[in-house]
Amino acid sequence: MAVMYLGRIVEEGTASQVLRQPRHPYTEALVSAVPGAKKRARIVLKGDPPSPEAIPEGCRFHPRCPKVFDICPLKSPTSIGDAGSSRVECHLYDEAGIPLPGKML
Repeated sequence: MAVMYLGRIVEEGTASQVLRQPRHPYTEALVSAVPGAKKRARIVLKGDPPSPEAIPEGCRFHPRCPKVFDICPLKSPTSIGDAGSSRVECHLYDEAGIPLPGKML
């Protein structure tokens, strides 16, 4: 399963991985909106989605991300894989796909 935001894959893995343990903040918001799914607090994104004609610098999701921090508007994240064969494109993880301390709000 792949999750896209503004034309880029921000997370991919098996359906079970992505739906049960979403790693990207956009995926978390999508999964929280599924009716009848596992009880999660609903994540409501602020603002409007940007136009594909005016894509933000840095991480494309940073203007709406509830976990945004200093590097997000400056640098586009790279796709990071882990041993479980899932991938995430987010500054919240190091090169090995491990959450960075203090960044997971």
